Amino acid sequence: MNLFEQGDELYANGLYQEAYEKFELAYVNDEENESDFLNYMACCQIQLGNSQQAIELLDKALNISPTWERFLFNKGRAYLILGNITEASTCFNRAIMANPNSEDAHFYLGVYYEKIKDYEQAINFYQKSLEINDEQAEAHLNLGRMYWKLEDIGKALREFDLAYQNDNECFDALWNKGLVLCSLKQFDKAIPCFQKLYEYNPNNTENMNEIAYAYFMLKDYQNALKWLNKILEIDPNNQRVSEGVKAIGKRLNESS
Repeated sequence: MNLFEQGDELYANGLYQEAYEKFELAYVNDEENESDFLNYMACCQIQLGNSQQAIELLDKALNISPTWERFLFNKGRAYLILGNITEASTCFNRAIMANPNSEDAHFYLGVYYEKIKDYEQAINFYQKSLEINDEQAEAHLNLGRMYWKLEDIGKALREFDLAYQNDNECFDALWNKGLVLCSLKQFDKAIPCFQKLYEYNPNNTENMNEIAYAYFMLKDYQNALKWLNKILEIDPNNQRVSEGVKAIGKRLNESS
């Protein structure tokens, strides 16, 4: 593999510092793709929490290719992290002007509007992104969360389903769907969502607590107790769960 391919693989595996070093070497040794390598270096810096350094790298990239929308929306991402809402908005809008068919530019403008709590506009731009490419799990997930914020529950559930259909590792879609179903008191339908999450991460005590809660609300106290005890195996000092175990145990003894 060449340096770029090595960096790309490291980035995909979450090794951002190592990826940055590969892209930096590629940048030094390849004059033809300087702006592209600068962009990847900037993305690594964003992931490493160095958004100001990312902006500086993207400014260099934009000096070479001033209308490449990817550089513009990545710069907007960095500004958004830094809390510079005005500059972020400018970058995202410039990205869409540069390429109106960029699914990512529309997606990140949706993220911007979500950040400033303009959920209607966030929906608008997530939808535009999905019109360009309907197979984006994260866009469906975010759109579902916006519908939930606006209490359009049917559409929210549909988007969570689409997110998971497009990516069966989009576990946030299962989590959010489970929470929505609990809010509707459809605990029997929520439990399978949380159980799939448990298969993926059996140490997530927050998820296990939701399973216990759902069983409790269904008056299935034996299963509620089982899941609370699973939490205590991981977190034996959890006082709230310990109290829940005692309360359910007492209820079971009284009913026997």
